[in-house]
Amino acid sequence: MESAQPLSTRAAAEAYVGGVCFKLGPPELIGAELEWLTEWSGGDRSGCRVDAESLAVALGPYAPRSLSPTSPARPLPGGSYVTIEPGGQIEISSLPSPSADILCDRLRTDSDTLRSLLRSHSIRTVSAAADSRRSPQRVLRLPRYQAMEDFFAVTGPFGKLMMCNTAAVQVSVDAGADPDQVRARWTALYAVGPALLAAFACSPRLHGVSADRWASQRMRAWLSLDGARTGVPAVANGADPVAGYARWVLDLPLLCVRRD
Repeated sequence: MESAQPLSTRAAAEAYVGGVCFKLGPPELIGAELEWLTEWSGGDRSGCRVDAESLAVALGPYAPRSLSPTSPARPLPGGSYVTIEPGGQIEISSLPSPSADILCDRLRTDSDTLRSLLRSHSIRTVSAAADSRRSPQRVLRLPRYQAMEDFFAVTGPFGKLMMCNTAAVQVSVDAGADPDQVRARWTALYAVGPALLAAFACSPRLHGVSADRWASQRMRAWLSLDGARTGVPAVANGADPVAGYARWVLDLPLLCVRRD
């Protein structure tokens, strides 16, 4: 998230964050990101983590520039773009769609194309929220991820585990047409969030940590890696979520500074 002009006051920064993260308009669109663990299939390397160079070759013109700086980074046939997470997880990010049915059709087309590309290079996707077999290892050596790994390491192992050994499905919807609707939708999200988490919890094992009584090790990793950053933003009941979220963002500890 970059501003064209320097932000010289906290008020200006809060206004910028609120404007970028909560764009007002009729809630008409829906999008999603699908993420998979990846591994070699067959041969002596079966089940092993796939290196970045091999993923770039398999993806060809669809490879993101984080893997191949000269790649055209084309969208898949249904419009989704491919990205790679630090541990070699592969993700497709859909176009915004006017309905869930259209979104699912597009994602089905793109996930089939993606699997075919990878399968032709002996790479398979694994539909799992947490990797219980392999130790966390980064295959992307970008400075951003090195900074994240160093920052999260202070609080324990869950930062690197989240970065390298977990995957998720993420759904994006419009914030709302006006401040009142944004507040109502934000409140509804808070209310249904725990039930949705329980309904989709399917990762009781994660490499290197005790199982305890967690049904979602993916969520455990997320909540444990940095409580200030990954906890629920503190917005009082009835308060403006846009202003509250912007204040919360600026109060977080600095993770890294981007340099040329």
